[in-house]
Amino acid sequence: MKRIIITAFAGLLMGATAQAQTFEGVVKYNRVNDPSVRFANNPNADRMRAQFGNMAEQARRPIIYELTVKGEESVFKIDARQDPGENTVVINGESRSFTRRLPKDETYYNVSDKTYKRYEEYAQQPFQLSGNFGNLRWKVDPVSTREILGYTCMKATASETENRTIPSFEDGKMNMRDTVITNQIVAWFTDGIASNVGPDKYNGLPGLVLGVEINNGEVTYTATNIEKKAVTDADMKINSKGKKVTREQLDKLKKEHQAEQMKNFRGGPAAGGRPMIIMGGGN
Repeated sequence: MKRIIITAFAGLLMGATAQAQTFEGVVKYNRVNDPSVRFANNPNADRMRAQFGNMAEQARRPIIYELTVKGEESVFKIDARQDPGENTVVINGESRSFTRRLPKDETYYNVSDKTYKRYEEYAQQPFQLSGNFGNLRWKVDPVSTREILGYTCMKATASETENRTIPSFEDGKMNMRDTVITNQIVAWFTDGIASNVGPDKYNGLPGLVLGVEINNGEVTYTATNIEKKAVTDADMKINSKGKKVTREQLDKLKKEHQAEQMKNFRGGPAAGGRPMIIMGGGN
C-alpha cells in the first residue's frame, strides 16, 4: 500500500511539473569528497592515514560546480572562477605545497532523449565521450523532507553499480585492486522548481535536485545558489577538444596508467618514495 501511495504521489508531481513553467538558469553546488568515509571499513585505514597524513582533510574542501539548465538540457561543469587553493604534503619531514588541481570535466545531458556528451581530462590529456544513459530507478519518499535554500525538498533513493580501482595493501605492498561497488544514492528535490535535472547525472525526478548524498556522505552535492535567467545555446556547449573514445577505452587507459604509477610508488612518503596524492573532486 505504501508503495502504491508513493508511486501515485510521484505521478501527480510529474504532471504538475510538466504544466508549470520549466526552470531556466544556473544552479551552483558545493561538491565535497570525503575519503575517510570510503576507507572507514578498510583494514588498512590506519596505515593509509599514516602515509597520506592530512591529504584526506584537504580533499574534503568543497569544490564549486555549476549546473546550467535549459528545459530538459543541462551542462554540469566546474566553476572556473573559484580559487583552487593549495595542498600540502610532507615528504621526509619536508613540507611541500602545490596548487590544488581541480577537475576540468564538462558534461552535457539531454533528459528527453537520454543522451550525453562529455569532455574529460585524464593525466592532462583531453578526451571526448558520448552515448546514451538510463535514468536511475528512483524511489520517492514524500514524508521525509529537508530544506535547502528555502525550498522544501523531498527524499528519493536509488542505487547503482560501478567498477572502481581501489588501493589495497597486500604482503606489505600497496596494489590497486579492481572491484565492483554498489553506490547508495539519496537525492533531495523540490517540486517548487519545475525541472527534472540535477547535479551531474542525478536527474529524472519531478523537481530540481538541490542535494545529493552518495554512500552516507562519501560524496555530497549541496546547492548554494539558484539564479533564474535566460540561457543561450552557447551556454549549453562544452569543451570540444580531445580524442573521441568509448568509456571502455578510457577505462583501460586509466588502468594501465595507474599500474605504471604503482611501479613508481616505493612505499609512499613514510619510506621516502613518491607520494600517492588524494585529490578532491572529480568523478
